Amino acid sequence: MKRVVMLVAMSAVLVAAPLVAQQPASAKTAPGKEKAAAPANTDKKPTAQAVNVRAELTLTDQTGTEKPIVKTVTLLAADSSWSRTRAVSQPEGEPPAMLSADVQPRILSDNRIQLDIAIDYRPPRAEDAKARIPPPQLTESLTVVLQDGKPLMVVQSADATSDRRVTLEVKATILR
Repeated sequence: MKRVVMLVAMSAVLVAAPLVAQQPASAKTAPGKEKAAAPANTDKKPTAQAVNVRAELTLTDQTGTEKPIVKTVTLLAADSSWSRTRAVSQPEGEPPAMLSADVQPRILSDNRIQLDIAIDYRPPRAEDAKARIPPPQLTESLTVVLQDGKPLMVVQSADATSDRRVTLEVKATILR
C-alpha cells in the first residue's frame, strides 16, 4: 500500500514540474518586480480595413480587324480577402471554354490598391477553326498596384500562330 501511495506522489511531482516550468514569466515574477513591457512588433502585417473592394477585369480578345470579343468579370472582396469565380461550358465533342478569375485586394496606406490576380481564359473554338486544334488560351498570375477607380492595362498577349491579341484591363475601386 505504501508503494502505491509513493508511486502516486512521484507521478504528481513529475506531472507538476513541467506545468510550473511552462508558466509565463510574469506569473513567476515576485509582486512589485514587474518586467518592462516588450517592444511593439514592427514586423506585424497591417490590419485589414473593414471595407470592400470591387475589382473589374476586362478581357478583350481580337483577331486581326474582326470585332473584338469583350468579357468583363466583376468580383467583390473584403480588404485582404480572396474572391474567386469560375465559368465553364463544354459543348459536346469540344474542349471546354472557361473564364476563371481570382483576386485579393490589399488597401495600402495611401489608398492605392495592391491586387493579386490569377486569371485563366480559354475561349470557345471559332466556327472556322481547324478540327481538333484547341483554341488558344491565356493564363496569368500577377500582382499590380492600382489607383482607386482608375483602369490599367496589365496584360497584352499575342498568339504565337496568328494575329490574335488578348488584353486584360483591371480597375479596383474601394467601396466606402
